[in-house]
Amino acid sequence: MIAEPRLRPMLAAVALLLPGCATPEEPPPPPPAPPPATSLLFEEQRINRAPEEPRDWSQLPDFDRLRASFGDREDFSERCEQGRPARQAFEAIEREAWSEAADLTAPRLETCPVDIDLHLVHAVALRELGQAEASKHHFAWHQGLVDSVLESGDGRTPETAWVVISIAEEYSILNVFGMQPMEQVLLDGGIEMMRVEAEGKTYVVHFDPAAHFRRLQALQDGAE
Repeated sequence: MIAEPRLRPMLAAVALLLPGCATPEEPPPPPPAPPPATSLLFEEQRINRAPEEPRDWSQLPDFDRLRASFGDREDFSERCEQGRPARQAFEAIEREAWSEAADLTAPRLETCPVDIDLHLVHAVALRELGQAEASKHHFAWHQGLVDSVLESGDGRTPETAWVVISIAEEYSILNVFGMQPMEQVLLDGGIEMMRVEAEGKTYVVHFDPAAHFRRLQALQDGAE
């Protein structure tokens, strides 16, 4: 469950491209007010469009509802975890292969619009390809998804753990703050405590991946 070591520095480096990212010593300032969020979830929008029609990323959803909806999907692993092209996408960014990065992330975001890292990669790639307006939308999605996690708690204690819908979200949040995981402990109640390092200092943060464990339990129950 620990992030792949080769991926960590790339994630942290790309995260710094997003304006407003800060270190743990200096919490990120409140973001500017986003456009009014629509009440439409991903599946509701999908029903009202042709299968070949791409999603309108300019429409910002209720990110809390969207994440909760996807976190409880039976096919979450198929949509968001299996074959996730994060490694290839970040390697493409590192090589400045912008078109390749955009092509790798676009189809996965259609099926898994809650992937924080892939929105960031896609936004950076589109920006470098001169597609400023489209890039802006994915930066907004990235920020909205990050804010949804950060507003669920402060991460300081097990009782105020950040609520995440996947293990990938845990590392997305660590990378936003430039944190490198050093130790991970599963506490009572399914809370994950991580000892992390950032700029030579050590911190302890907590995550509540309840949706992840619910999906694992559902798989186990189905196999019995």
